Amino acid sequence: MSDILLTNRQIRLLMTWSASRELFPDEERVRRKLKLALEENRTPTLSRIQIKILFAWAEQWWGSHYGGGEVVNPDEEAILRKIRAALGWD
Repeated sequence: MSDILLTNRQIRLLMTWSASRELFPDEERVRRKLKLALEENRTPTLSRIQIKILFAWAEQWWGSHYGGGEVVNPDEEAILRKIRAALGWD
């Protein structure tokens, strides 16, 4: 498990992205963890697979919202950087 330093605004964005999906049980657990982190004003602690779920939500959002183009929103780009860093992809 690792902490991923997301702001409350970034957590809300991730939850918005997940709302457009039909969620599987693992994704529901991630949403619950994010919601709890918001309620308790703390950083969510997620497993590597749960962080990959965040990445999948982001990919789907950017693929549909930007047509697969480059992310230009600074908040969204910050989320991507944090997810990639947590996964060791940077």
